Amino acid sequence: MKKTRIWSAKIIWIILIISIITNIVNTRKIRPDKVFIWDIKSYYAYLPATIIHGDVHLDFLKEYDAHYNDYFWPSKLENGNKLIITSMGLSMLYAPFFMTAHIFASISSYDANGYSYPYAYALIYSILFYVMLGFIMLRKILLRYFDDFTTTLTLIVVYFGTNLFYYSLYIPMTHAYNFALYAAFILYTIKWHKNSKLKSSIILGVLYGLLSLVRPTNALIVFLFILYDIKSFKDLADKVLFFLRKWKYVLIIAAMTFVIWIPQMLYWKEITGHYIYYSYGIKKASFFWDNPQLFNALFSFRKGWLVYTPVMVFALAGIWFLIKKPKEFLVPILIIVPLYIYVQSSWWSWWFGGGYGNRAFVDFYGLLAIPLAAFIQNTKNKNHFWRYSIIGIMSFVILLNSWNIVRYNHVSIHYYWNSSASYLENIFHVKPSGRYWRTIPYPDYDKARKGVYVAENLIERYEGEYNISPEMILSQIKATLSADDVEVKKLEQKHAISVDSAKDIVARNIYEQNYSLNQYIRPIEQKFAEEFTQKYGAYLNTLEQKHGLKAGDISVEINFPQERSFVYADNEYTNELLSKFYTANMIDTSQNGKLYEIKGVKEYWTITDDMENKKKKLQPTTFTQKYSIVLPERIFENCFTGNWAVNVGNALDKSIRITIPDINKDHVLISFWKKGTDELVVKGNNIANNEIVTYSNILKGHWIKQEIMVKLKKNSTQPLQLVIQSMSHAGFIADDLAIYILKD
Repeated sequence: MKKTRIWSAKIIWIILIISIITNIVNTRKIRPDKVFIWDIKSYYAYLPATIIHGDVHLDFLKEYDAHYNDYFWPSKLENGNKLIITSMGLSMLYAPFFMTAHIFASISSYDANGYSYPYAYALIYSILFYVMLGFIMLRKILLRYFDDFTTTLTLIVVYFGTNLFYYSLYIPMTHAYNFALYAAFILYTIKWHKNSKLKSSIILGVLYGLLSLVRPTNALIVFLFILYDIKSFKDLADKVLFFLRKWKYVLIIAAMTFVIWIPQMLYWKEITGHYIYYSYGIKKASFFWDNPQLFNALFSFRKGWLVYTPVMVFALAGIWFLIKKPKEFLVPILIIVPLYIYVQSSWWSWWFGGGYGNRAFVDFYGLLAIPLAAFIQNTKNKNHFWRYSIIGIMSFVILLNSWNIVRYNHVSIHYYWNSSASYLENIFHVKPSGRYWRTIPYPDYDKARKGVYVAENLIERYEGEYNISPEMILSQIKATLSADDVEVKKLEQKHAISVDSAKDIVARNIYEQNYSLNQYIRPIEQKFAEEFTQKYGAYLNTLEQKHGLKAGDISVEINFPQERSFVYADNEYTNELLSKFYTANMIDTSQNGKLYEIKGVKEYWTITDDMENKKKKLQPTTFTQKYSIVLPERIFENCFTGNWAVNVGNALDKSIRITIPDINKDHVLISFWKKGTDELVVKGNNIANNEIVTYSNILKGHWIKQEIMVKLKKNSTQPLQLVIQSMSHAGFIADDLAIYILKD
């Protein structure tokens, strides 16, 4: 028997090996601020709040800076309390890995604050653990009813042919964990019905409690337990009698489910005053049962489940074959699948925010694997043509899924919004084309929260509102190009054309590479100005009083520095970059246009080429960009006193080493152009809580603008020593290195 099941066992090992290799490759590039993101912030927040700080009210956040506060997404209630809106089920699954990381961080040089590298790695590898556990359980289920070939092919398709593959790699969202819980619940439902015992009853209760606590809509899986092995109305009556005979075990299951929910109810009582509380109501998020977006949830190019996971069409078709075998799953699956689709498509955001495909459906792939296996088993047994056709189709679907994941990671499949036009625009290209962004419809979120679903093309709207045209953008790009620009010079000499003609060509290239993002410049500037005014209104009032101005005299007008206006490689970082950049550089102005500069040296130092002596030299450079408002707490200051040394990397070097003595400031911003695709790692002393944030936002040809923000320890007089190091032997070239020292 073991020999006949060897391939399904091997595929488990293959999945494990591929997952480990992928995780190792990815963790070399991972930073904590790229792991603790999106909803993960809320799912995870219970652990540092309770275990590290012992404060479910989150009052400890007052003692930390904005960077640490950004790891938490609480909602403020009318009673003044801060509420974590997601339930704590996922924190329970994270907990063993969190505790391991916390112990390690406590005895090592890492910060035991819940958000340093050990904690990030722990979450990443927790996904691998639960996914592998899920596949081991799923294999046991399938081998009860299907041969090894069918089981093996089903396991391959479920992992590599669906978006489970994406969510099992360094994305610790709920979905991969739910996949494992579903598989375990199905297996123990089978075992419990075969032989009801105390152990299986306790396990079933714990599993159902976790499933419903991780994602309350998972509660639908109870129909599997209730309707399992029902094939007729007589079986339904017999099932009621069966439960009555096993009432003690049924009660144990219910009791264990309740036990799992006790911490959540106590938390809600403490924060809200109620044992049961609908936390998503704060965000005006709800279900619209009378307006389910069934077609969109299944077939829309925005996030339609079957568009991005077409292999599940075979799983749905396989439900028909459950009439033959295994019959015990036919009735529960006929009830659960339509109900599940209805519930998910009734959620106000039926596309479920950012992610690859419709991520809400990943959770019950363990259940759908059964009809998928039934489809494979019944079609492969017909003849060789069907057998090889099925293998061919499955192979194509796996390749398509892998290709789409690559496209998704390069944003040629958008993480929020798509259309049939945007999907097809780059179907044979990894990176998005210039036209791609014009094909994307943007949903109206305010209306969606009311159950009204409309979308519009914002680029066309902005063109109308701001009178933006390609010709205008091209003229602005050309205005930023100097006659001695390298690319302009090359074209001028190579083709013996005028400078203006060369500028036209270079401008067109820049425009084509960054077509969409140019459309956002003015709207983003305006949006940031409005947000800035709201956030720093008190400071504006202070300026008005200081200079004897009346309300409204100080205007807020944000202007992008020219080099940043037309060369964004991806607008994903826009808000993060603007918050840091403008806070460091803005000055205020009155109604008469007179500039009121806050005290401080508006100067920084750069390493430039000394062509005469063929070496690098230190040279002060005046920062000339002008803005409307500045925060006085953070300004440029003359950065060097005493001796210092900097080694700028070249094609043979693997690192930039920086030593700056007599530092007693809060932040250092290191900026340079890098040529080379290798990831960089930053190490150093004198750094507060290992807080290093890197930005790679600007792309010019083969050069990338690398910006590294380092938070320093308070009141330290030790020299700052930083090493910016290549992570492989590839090395990198660095140029135009600038160091800014910022003070609070």
